[in-house]
Amino acid sequence: MINGYAEHGCSQKAIHLFEKIPSIGLKPDYVTFIGVLTACSHAGLVDQGFHYFMSMIDEYRISPSKEHYGCMIDVLCRAGRLSEAELMIRSMPFCSDDVVWSTLLRACRVHGDVDRGRRAAEKILSLDPNSAGTHITLANIYAAKGRWEEVAYIRKLMKSKGVIKEPGWSWINVNDHLHSFVSADQSHLQSEDIIAILKLLSSRRGDSLLETCSSEDVED
Repeated sequence: MINGYAEHGCSQKAIHLFEKIPSIGLKPDYVTFIGVLTACSHAGLVDQGFHYFMSMIDEYRISPSKEHYGCMIDVLCRAGRLSEAELMIRSMPFCSDDVVWSTLLRACRVHGDVDRGRRAAEKILSLDPNSAGTHITLANIYAAKGRWEEVAYIRKLMKSKGVIKEPGWSWINVNDHLHSFVSADQSHLQSEDIIAILKLLSSRRGDSLLETCSSEDVED
């Protein structure tokens, strides 16, 4: 229940259940702590997350796993405490993997931390040199700061390595029929009708809806 609540955004319910465990004569285990730490992460409860993390070690004598450290790094990243998150990655008693560095990289994009984002990207690319998402996220960090030379360099690097971002598919259910599409996709059997309707809506809005929908981002 605790893990289910945590994964579905019901952080306070997860924490409430966790707090009731001692009163019913049970002890939290390895998995239970992952649940409550995830709940703290989603709720932005940094101090409470550290409280549970330390009680797991000191009170329940459970050695933190890579998953527990991953939860705590996510807690710090969501709260914007990126220097602490990087320090925890570097100091945890495990070889850091691309998962924790990717967590930090995404947070660096959100908070505009260019230098730390570059370091995180370098770590990921040392493990997975052809990670398209890493290249793109770093390019977007640079683009947000107007550092277009670095953006151009990453594009050139991706091209030289043959790194291609796979387009993300979207799905919509219309009258119990599932339609899938990607950006600028015209493979649908009714694509001409769809484009005609978009043009009509665009003319009524007084702007270019099609142009807005097809504008390129660094990710494309």
